[in-house]
Amino acid sequence: MLSKLFTLLILFASFIATAQHVDTAHIKKTKPAEPKIDYTQLGTPMPPFLVITIDSVNAKTTAHKRKHWFKHKKSLIAKSNLLTEKDFISDANLIVMMFNPTCSHCIEETDLLKTNIHLFNKSKLLLLANKSMKDYLPEFYKQRNLKDFPKITIGLDSIGFINQAYLYRALPQINIYDKNHKLIKIYSGEAPIDSLKQYIE
Repeated sequence: MLSKLFTLLILFASFIATAQHVDTAHIKKTKPAEPKIDYTQLGTPMPPFLVITIDSVNAKTTAHKRKHWFKHKKSLIAKSNLLTEKDFISDANLIVMMFNPTCSHCIEETDLLKTNIHLFNKSKLLLLANKSMKDYLPEFYKQRNLKDFPKITIGLDSIGFINQAYLYRALPQINIYDKNHKLIKIYSGEAPIDSLKQYIE
């Protein structure tokens, strides 16, 4: 009786060891997950983006064109109205203001930037709203008279730049990237022009 019990224990232990060996072999074959980049940390690269410009976001856009806006980038139409980080390469800092077109603080900051647009000789300025704001953007653009300010690029975030770069504290949020598109400063909420001046060329 004791020898039968001992034999069963050995078989059971052998089975468990084999099962663990199979599981371990499976784990070794699994590719380790790549570390996630925290794009809100100073020194990190700018996350990739695809901006749908205000030229595409207007009240008269047909439903047929709208359904193509967020298609896979290989089949996007109206490519002249889409901008990537490559379109913002320069020898100066890039200022990205994440905003909501219905936010009073965002409106005030936009007006402040307009008043001081003469400071932007080399630095580029991008006002970026979430794609859910597409119905509000044309009116914001019109009321702020932004067509008269070609140095200001305004558009919708179509691939999640805001989700990766926004601190979720206050709007507007201004991220400043150096010429290599590395994050060097974040302002949450309205930023006075005296603070911004040191980053504008």
